[in-house]
Amino acid sequence: MPSSKKKKSQISVAEATRRVIKTKPSIIDCLRYEVINFSALAQMIEPEVMEVCKKNKIKLDSIKMSLMRYTDNLIEEKRTTEQHVAKIISKSVLELKNDLVVVTVKQRGVITKVNTLFEYVEKFRFFQLIQGTEVFTILADQSEKGELLRIFSSIDIIDIIEHQSALILISPKEIIKVQGVVSYLTYLIASGQINITQIMSCHTDTIFLVDRKNALKAYSLIEEKIYFLRNLIEKT
Repeated sequence: MPSSKKKKSQISVAEATRRVIKTKPSIIDCLRYEVINFSALAQMIEPEVMEVCKKNKIKLDSIKMSLMRYTDNLIEEKRTTEQHVAKIISKSVLELKNDLVVVTVKQRGVITKVNTLFEYVEKFRFFQLIQGTEVFTILADQSEKGELLRIFSSIDIIDIIEHQSALILISPKEIIKVQGVVSYLTYLIASGQINITQIMSCHTDTIFLVDRKNALKAYSLIEEKIYFLRNLIEKT
């Protein structure tokens, strides 16, 4: 009598190879840029692939071929993603707002004073309110710091970061569905040795908060990239 239990489908070498590689972001980058030795990589990941496949022996050539096919997919995905990201950034507009303060407040502090807070919002030159799991982060004009300190009790204020600048990227609506834009820009800012204090998003606006002393450098990095991509796309 045949067993009523269905045998678990065996994982192929190709699928096992992909699963192993997906746990190694640095190797994925090397595959995308085709700067890795497939034979050496196949030998390195062989034990992990065998474990995923539940096999005691696998031909290295099978792993190597799986790596080569997966690399082709990664390269195509990279090319497509970069094209979409470039189009979004080239169609974006960058604004800079200086003299901002970040105030982090306990949830109860904001909830009990929310009506009072929003009475003042219309007077603020710039205002952002972000809710976390236990706190609210308020981004406002530096000149409104005193007003915020009057609204909230000192025991509810967790942190205050002064002298901040906001880089506001205003993008087309397509940014909502395109992956990689924020990742691309954070890498660009980090490449300039600039720390990002906060990242906020409001529909098609992406806000990068940096220390005021780094604001112009960060602005130049993004602005130059916007114009570079615009010129590049116009020529193609």
